Amino acid sequence: MPQKPHLNLVVVGHVDHGKSTAMGHFLFDLGVVDPRTIEEYAKE
Repeated sequence: MPQKPHLNLVVVGHVDHGKSTAMGHFLFDLGVVDPRTIEEYAKE
């Protein structure tokens, strides 16, 4: 059995209601997204 079990999430909502933004913040807060990656995208 793996050390960390998998978790599947489904995000449902109307178009343009912040689903991707919410998930981006969620993943950043969990430490899944490196702050340097955020800085690189901010430059674009």
